[in-house]
Amino acid sequence: MSITITSFDGADRVAVDEAYRIGSTANDVDLPDFPPFCRRRFDALIHTPMPGTRSLWALARLDGVPAGYLQLDLPQLDNTENATAELVVHPDLRRRGVGRALHEYAARLLREHGRKRVVAMAVSALPGGPARSAAGDAFAAATGAKSALAEVRRRLDVGGIDRVALRAALAEARPRAEGYHSVCWQGTTPQEYVADIAHLDGRLLMDAPMDDVQWEPEQVDADRIRGNERALDARGRRRYHLGMRHEASGRLVAWTLLDVGASADWHAFQQITIVDPAHRGHRLGLIAKAENLHHLLTHEPAVRVIDTFTPPATATWWRSTSSSASARWTPGPTGSSPSDGHSRYCSRSVLRHDGGHDGDPASPVREARRHPQPCADRDHGAGLLVRLSRISQPPGVRRDRRRRRQGRLRGVPRW
Repeated sequence: MSITITSFDGADRVAVDEAYRIGSTANDVDLPDFPPFCRRRFDALIHTPMPGTRSLWALARLDGVPAGYLQLDLPQLDNTENATAELVVHPDLRRRGVGRALHEYAARLLREHGRKRVVAMAVSALPGGPARSAAGDAFAAATGAKSALAEVRRRLDVGGIDRVALRAALAEARPRAEGYHSVCWQGTTPQEYVADIAHLDGRLLMDAPMDDVQWEPEQVDADRIRGNERALDARGRRRYHLGMRHEASGRLVAWTLLDVGASADWHAFQQITIVDPAHRGHRLGLIAKAENLHHLLTHEPAVRVIDTFTPPATATWWRSTSSSASARWTPGPTGSSPSDGHSRYCSRSVLRHDGGHDGDPASPVREARRHPQPCADRDHGAGLLVRLSRISQPPGVRRDRRRRRQGRLRGVPRW
């Protein structure tokens, strides 16, 4: 058997098409309840990367047949010793050395670019959950990757929402949020809020559980937010935002995001939800998520399920919110998510390679699982982290966003 690996970019349409077909087939096999592998998103990953990110792509052929591809993202603004990776092998051509060859190729590139860690994601099955491919975990173990962060994909069945109970939960929460009001918008953030969104976005990795993932908070400003929006617009993400505005200061102090991809109108990802530490304890997170759910469903009536990825440590919080909102978030199948970035009892884990490199939808996910990669995901999926002894990839925290239309609504239609 002969394995060849060649780099490619967006100008090589044949290679792009071959890589897309590999990714689409792997998605259907490994994540059967996920939306179809989105061609628009895939092309945008190549042509319109996130700001401050350099992307390297390579295609592997086995005896001349396209067999796998590699995507390496090299942060340029922060985390300059880290990288994220997505390594995908066609399901029919696994266990023939293609993944190992791509791994060795990636390790060489990572060392050439001074990277010490690489993060990736892989799918795993949860105890008592649906069967999932063990290929990602087996490959990670064979390359010396270590599990650094586990996340569980949870799925909301929109048809199971008890709207009467949800209205009651909101009525109970709103008195604690006196002095705050909600604002919502679609797509591009209104200019008056972009600085506050940058502040909240920059706090995400400060507040989120990272376990053994060595990933520093990103330095986010208004220009970076605008660059992220352009990249997410190119990917076709229809984004629905809701913020909580502090009336005394005029600042947005809480923010949540739901988004829908171009390949499936029945599926959404719950992406970021964050409350500024100085304003916690007012039920702002619950109010924002519940009202944004209504915002989404008003404009996307075809949505049937919403996936999200959360660390197992947040299980108590999820039970609390699910009960108060009467929304059934059930653990779901895990896997790499395009949540740019989750299902019945599934989970994902981030694997780390030290001395080497650490990955997005390629991160190892422990099935119980998106995330959703929703996203971002950022892009969203399972995670695998490896140290530079071999490879590692940073956690899949990208979020796909697509500009739909700009506009702000003071207040949100009530349930």
